[in-house]
Amino acid sequence: SSIDQYWSHSWAERSWKKLLLLLWLNNGTMAVIFSTFTALGVIPLYTLGFLPSVGGLANGAGEVSLWCMAAGLLGLLLGMLLWRPGKTVFIDKVCLNAVESVEGDGQMKQEGMLNIGACLKHSKSMLVLWDPSHAQQLQAIFELATFLKCH
Repeated sequence: SSIDQYWSHSWAERSWKKLLLLLWLNNGTMAVIFSTFTALGVIPLYTLGFLPSVGGLANGAGEVSLWCMAAGLLGLLLGMLLWRPGKTVFIDKVCLNAVESVEGDGQMKQEGMLNIGACLKHSKSMLVLWDPSHAQQLQAIFELATFLKCH
């Protein structure tokens, strides 16, 4: 079996930026498509008078409907949060034991590092969520070098 994507990252930087990036990379295309169809679906409802319009603008330009924009935004948010791409990922910081216990002498971490090469070899692609601290971590450099050597 293979892993669709290997995610390498560091938690030194703010995690919310990385989570937004991952949401956009994995769910962005479908969210935009869903948003477009949601906005287009509101047009007949507004045109047939099922949805009210807002009165004239400040310059008196006529009626305005914000329904398409609101429906599109709602569709985008729902698409970003609810879409589940059908790919398997390996997240290095979640799947590797970074805590050394007194009993194990770091044996689990060592076994994880030894086996990480197999995970990288069976990964079709690698996503590096780069930040300045990434180049200072030996594990991150090892992951990148191993993936490049295997592919």
